[in-house]
Amino acid sequence: MTENSSPNAKPDSDSTHAPVQVDPTNTSSSKPRQKSLLKGVLIIVILLGSLVVIYAFQPKARAYALNAIEAMRSGTDEFLNPPPERDLALLSLAASHWQMQDWEKIVDSHSKVVELEPQNYTTWSRLGSARHRLGDYQGAIEAHRNATYSPIFAATAWYNLACEYALTDQIDEAFEALDQSLRLGFGNVNLIQTDPELDVLREDDRFFIPPAPERLTYTTQDGTEIQYWLVLPKDFDPEKSYPGLVGVAGGNQNINGAQGSLSRFWGMQAYRHGWIVIAPAAPRTMSFFVGEGHLQLEELLDSVLEEYNIEDGKFHIAGYSNGGTSAFNIASQFPDKFQSVTVFPGYAIPGPSFDRLENLTGMHVSMYWGEKDLGPSEKFSRETHARLKMLGIESSIKEFPGEPHIPHSLMGDELIKLLDSIRQTNSTSDS
Repeated sequence: MTENSSPNAKPDSDSTHAPVQVDPTNTSSSKPRQKSLLKGVLIIVILLGSLVVIYAFQPKARAYALNAIEAMRSGTDEFLNPPPERDLALLSLAASHWQMQDWEKIVDSHSKVVELEPQNYTTWSRLGSARHRLGDYQGAIEAHRNATYSPIFAATAWYNLACEYALTDQIDEAFEALDQSLRLGFGNVNLIQTDPELDVLREDDRFFIPPAPERLTYTTQDGTEIQYWLVLPKDFDPEKSYPGLVGVAGGNQNINGAQGSLSRFWGMQAYRHGWIVIAPAAPRTMSFFVGEGHLQLEELLDSVLEEYNIEDGKFHIAGYSNGGTSAFNIASQFPDKFQSVTVFPGYAIPGPSFDRLENLTGMHVSMYWGEKDLGPSEKFSRETHARLKMLGIESSIKEFPGEPHIPHSLMGDELIKLLDSIRQTNSTSDS
């Protein structure tokens, strides 16, 4: 079992695993909602104002500023829109029980919270972990089943369900849950291979764990090192042609961020659907969305195209948040290497990237964002879309109602299915 909400969480040295969760319930604040709203708006104004000042200076500082704003707009939705009529005293008590790791008290307080807030998935996840620790596996199954309804906790919750089904000799259900966790991007292969709670599954012929993505380093002619993750499809045959994807993470775009993008969108999912994926990290002190970091990718892309039989000799590119903006930057800089651009969200930043949009002629461009995105995604995405339409470039946009900055609807297999549909459309157009 793992108590970590991250699909790639590493086990602790403890007998199970240390909890590392972000609690979206925000139980520490009891101020009126109006003051919270004003404070949140003030934070946004200050950060956006800081970006305007910093943007004129050093590229690295610009990157840090943009990262800060991305983190802010992704994480403050619950802060700005707390559920009404919350029992803050009970939530505070539950949070203190969790911090103390008092499993019996956690079960008591968290059970009361979910009675009042049945959609509080953080609490369902923690309740499942506590019941599991106490040996109440049927109770843990109930709690973790509820946690699967959250895109944030789903992959880990399904993995925990696999453990609980295995411990109660529900072997078929355990394999179904493990398969579901992998489909949703649970990427801790080492844990799956060594977790004693899955011993009974490893004795079964059905047990199979895909190989972990490979971490590689490419050195350009000028000595720049680019680290990246490589995913090859199931039953890979070097003689066959496969669709290729460049997956670009958001945030600060380091190697850990690139690894996180695999678990959420294009790691295990691409393996199962027959894609070759490279997920690059930006070179040191650089980024792909501002400055000149994206220029370093050309040699890496050529190297992968030379080594692998990529369908049609061109990649698809996808990215989220800063990675979505990066996708426009990269594809418009090297248009001969790409056949589609998919961002969620993302847009062409006014300036060189926007000016190069005409280079995307012949590509299919798709832009998505969540209705609750607090940043400028909708505004700039619509402007980018309008420019593409004016240039005669195929472009589509969609807003996901009720969803945050990075839409949950594209997690799991959904993004790869979307990219497969773009491939089919391209194939029909070509024929």
